[in-house]
Amino acid sequence: MLESAGDFRSVLTYHASTPSDAFVSLTMPVRTESYVWDDTLHPVFQMNLPEGYLLQVLQEQLGPSNHGEPDGAPFRHRTENMVGRIQVAAAGAKLDEPTQPVEVAELLQGDNSEEAFAELVRQTCC
Repeated sequence: MLESAGDFRSVLTYHASTPSDAFVSLTMPVRTESYVWDDTLHPVFQMNLPEGYLLQVLQEQLGPSNHGEPDGAPFRHRTENMVGRIQVAAAGAKLDEPTQPVEVAELLQGDNSEEAFAELVRQTCC
């Protein structure tokens, strides 16, 4: 479980049933003691944050709901499209549902306008 602990601190706590090979980082093996980081997110999670145009779109979509969580809110909205062993979701979320595939052939032959690109980004991220 990843939680915010104040303005600039995050805490990662493994569930008691977490197998020893389900660590999020080699430097963060499964243990009963929580990992506390004096920043909004540990670097292993920060590398999965959106950047550039995608971050801008997420900030527009989240609007005021992003207040007080500059990194946390966009991070939660990237869950389905993250690559690797880390998945982040709200408690109780279904993580085993497959994501919707993107048909690349259709994209290559379709509308290549700026508006079409913006709509594609919104469909895949938000």
